[in-house]
Amino acid sequence: MIFLGYMAMALVGVTLGLLGAGGSILTVPILVYFFGYSASNATAFSMGIVGASSLVALVTYWRQGKIHFGSAAKFVPASLAGVFVARRVLLPMVPEVVFASETLVLRKNQLLMLFFATIMVLAARSMMQKKSNKVPAKLASNSHGHALGQSLIAATGVGLVTGFVGAGGGFLIIPALVNLLGMPMAEAVGTSLLILAINTISGFLGSLAQQSPPWEQLVGLTAIAMVTAFVSSQFASKVPQAKLKPAFGWFILLVGSFIIIQQLIFSSP
Repeated sequence: MIFLGYMAMALVGVTLGLLGAGGSILTVPILVYFFGYSASNATAFSMGIVGASSLVALVTYWRQGKIHFGSAAKFVPASLAGVFVARRVLLPMVPEVVFASETLVLRKNQLLMLFFATIMVLAARSMMQKKSNKVPAKLASNSHGHALGQSLIAATGVGLVTGFVGAGGGFLIIPALVNLLGMPMAEAVGTSLLILAINTISGFLGSLAQQSPPWEQLVGLTAIAMVTAFVSSQFASKVPQAKLKPAFGWFILLVGSFIIIQQLIFSSP
């Protein structure tokens, strides 16, 4: 199982490098099902792996001039605030036993996994939709202030999702950059990786005060994801993403559905 877990982590790096979004959402299930971590620990450790992998993957986009630092600067403060609120305020408020009855017991780790699986289903839906490189026509009619306000709300939501589930939320960031800030798709992918890296690394560093990670294993997993992310990012422009994203979306949908069913079964007393 551990060997398979390392192989699965390579897939995380590949998808991050090729797609700029979606791959990080596999990290938590890998840590939970292959390495036996609790959902709470997995969401924390996942942020370190995803952050380091995103940093490596974005190098190629930076060299190609496909990162919009100005838009990232607008997005990051609100998303970091969301990460902080999720990790330091909301998660500690969730009791170990969320709900209990004669027929159902829902624990904190199960709630996190169910929430995470729901995010996976939403990510799958996003990846299966056809994307356009054109700026939406409605953007032209929006005032700059209105679009900026919407982007701040979206950024805060991304931060909350990142803090809760340990994934970068790239499937949320990219549509926000395209639809609200008018960014071309190619630049949105690279900029998304920068935002992912900042959010997840900050969240991981903030979690170190509460959880001490198994550094040797975590470094090994991170190294695998970083190498595969860098290598695959070299081929991002040559891969037909219109076909790859929907296929990967179906895979994420299957994994998310499995998690929901599995967690509901184990919710019995």
